[in-house]
Amino acid sequence: MKRKILLSTLALLLAISLVAIGCAAPAPAPAPAPAPAPKVQPIVLNGLCAGDETLMKNTYPGYHWAIKKINERSNGELIIEHKGGPEVIARGDLLIACGKGVIDVIQCYGGFLEPTMFESGLINLGKVSSEGYMRPELLQFLRERMETVDLYFMGPIANFSPQHIWLTERIGGLGELKNMKMYASGSQDINVASKYLEGNPVTLPAEADRYTAFERGLIDAMLTDPGRYITFKLWEVSSFGVVPYYKCTNNTSMWMNLETWNKLPPHLQDLVNEVMREIQNDAWVWGHETYEKKMDTIREQGVEMLELEEMTTKAEYEQYLTMYDDVCWALLRSRIDSGKYDLMGFTADEYYLKCRKLAGFE
Repeated sequence: MKRKILLSTLALLLAISLVAIGCAAPAPAPAPAPAPAPKVQPIVLNGLCAGDETLMKNTYPGYHWAIKKINERSNGELIIEHKGGPEVIARGDLLIACGKGVIDVIQCYGGFLEPTMFESGLINLGKVSSEGYMRPELLQFLRERMETVDLYFMGPIANFSPQHIWLTERIGGLGELKNMKMYASGSQDINVASKYLEGNPVTLPAEADRYTAFERGLIDAMLTDPGRYITFKLWEVSSFGVVPYYKCTNNTSMWMNLETWNKLPPHLQDLVNEVMREIQNDAWVWGHETYEKKMDTIREQGVEMLELEEMTTKAEYEQYLTMYDDVCWALLRSRIDSGKYDLMGFTADEYYLKCRKLAGFE
């Protein structure tokens, strides 16, 4: 009897256990592994420069510096791919192509924009700080004006780029430059050559033609920077240079298509502006550090640098030092007075004074 009770008790306990097991919640399934974060799809822009690679290295490296910094610091969100130089799009067509969206980012010379946007002449007229920065009010003004031609003005990249006169023959004074055949590029330098130096300006279809022009006697003198002089080995066809330089500024800058710019997220716009501000200082420091090295290289090739102060009167020398600014302001004033441009409601006198104030001349 006791055995039956024991077995009954065990059977009851077993039944209770089975019921309890059946009613218990199932063991939770293992948590799924977190889904991988979606890969950022970068915004890819195409870039072009107005000079070939050697010229960019010797004269305007800021373009490649800017692209490298932007690409490295965008965390993969923005990539600017360099697609080449003037062999892709002629440098005279770059600004128009960028405004039309054919290319996203360019390095080019502001002089090509002057016929339609004469204020671009202020790029190389504006005074800069002791660290090479463009005046903020001028930078903002240029950005606002260039939006009217579908361009975003990223900023200058060659704010110290001295220009000299290079010659095939020794001169004893500025008067001997009269009627010389001179190569100069850009409306300001052409006016310097013709109006102040009284030479006969010569245009050339391509940068590399400078060497051949000297070699064939098509030009007697050239207005250009030491970087180009070295790039094209012009010491082989000209033996003299004039010091000091007649200007040290440059309108080489970078632009972006305005629609492309407006589509960038604000944090990427901030990154681009931050990098471009850094490049202004980088270019300033690099320009000063490399200038004397370039001049030493040129002297080592046997080029004799003629000291202008020793062969001119004080008045002539002072005029030489200011002739570039004088030419630039006269040219800008003539365009303001032409009646062909929108002066934003200002009179000609008011707009001229506005430009001078923005550039730091008032």
